[in-house]
Amino acid sequence: MPRFRSRTYVFIFVAILLFSTVFVFSKQIIPPLTSISYMFLRSIFGTLFLTVILASRKLFPSFRQLVKECWKDVLIFSLVFHLLPLILVFVSTPMTLPTDQVIINNLSLSFVVIINLIFFRIKPTKYLVVAVAVNFAGAVLVLWPLDFSQNPNLVGDIIMIIAVFIGSFFSIWNKKLSAKADPLVLGYSINVFPAAVSFPLMLATGQASTMGALSPLGWCYIIFIGIGISGIAYFCLNLGYCEPGITPELMSTWTTLIPVFGMVISIFLYGYVIGPVNILGSIMVIVSIVIANKAPTRAARPLSKDGEEKK
Repeated sequence: MPRFRSRTYVFIFVAILLFSTVFVFSKQIIPPLTSISYMFLRSIFGTLFLTVILASRKLFPSFRQLVKECWKDVLIFSLVFHLLPLILVFVSTPMTLPTDQVIINNLSLSFVVIINLIFFRIKPTKYLVVAVAVNFAGAVLVLWPLDFSQNPNLVGDIIMIIAVFIGSFFSIWNKKLSAKADPLVLGYSINVFPAAVSFPLMLATGQASTMGALSPLGWCYIIFIGIGISGIAYFCLNLGYCEPGITPELMSTWTTLIPVFGMVISIFLYGYVIGPVNILGSIMVIVSIVIANKAPTRAARPLSKDGEEKK
């Protein structure tokens, strides 16, 4: 198993822990917030928080340089692969079940493997294929029992699948841009551009009024999401991507710990009781991470034109 610096594990752990809280706290403010007003507030608080840090570290020239050199990649990364999937997830929420959403969200690892194979001709290792299977099965058990008997949530599930597929490109672009930009600068880009785009959309659709219906506690939730998730969590994720051996597939495997941590948080906050099947699923998710760690560098070998892995 490859070994990474201890701080890399800390950064990833903090990011996953923070991401695990987003469904718990966002549920408290949806409604009254709508998809656009939620994304605006989340992005603007993240932007304000990171603006202070960038200013203190004098990194705004680095941000301007990044935009100047690869503005297309930055806009695609922050708007298409970040903002759009989050809005789609928001839209799908009332149309499907939370269990469906979390299970579909764990398809991101499979999508990353498939995208790398089809678009970038990166052949997955056998370890990674096994990790995908074990990981998804573990996610299902974490959320057991499920009821897909008649699936009245088909439309919502399809929207969620589209969101996760588009969002799966995020980790690939994240790794790509992490080699060109400071983690703080990269984190700033996925806040400032969504905030700039969602603001006029919110005004044009008359959704700004929904912010007035937020309770004081609701404002605390959205501020935490903006600073803790959009600000700190993504910054920590970017720091993790700075580790040369961390691949998009491996990071996607790690982030599937989110439902496990989310379940633990729900136990403490709401007294949710889990059974042996849920515990088994949590163990399987962790096992899949160990399997995926076996040979991440081998997964980065491209295929030759005849489909064989290059030596």
